[in-house]
Amino acid sequence: MAVIYHTGKTEIEELLQSLCREKDRLNSNEAQIPIDYACGWAISTDEGTYTLQMLLDKADSDMYENKQLCKKRNLGSRQ
Repeated sequence: MAVIYHTGKTEIEELLQSLCREKDRLNSNEAQIPIDYACGWAISTDEGTYTLQMLLDKADSDMYENKQLCKKRNLGSRQ
């Protein structure tokens, strides 16, 4: 888990794309144990609207949705 302050949606998406590229780079080196992950994130543009718990719950929910998509993608690539 990471809490990143003063960062917008674009920067978060760029950070996640960079993380994905690094995962792919590491996996291309014929790693004995492939690396994979699922992620979720939430952003608050109005500090008074969301509690930290609400943001954590949203990120957690998004992470599980991402995890299911990753599983479907991995199963599809094996067929």
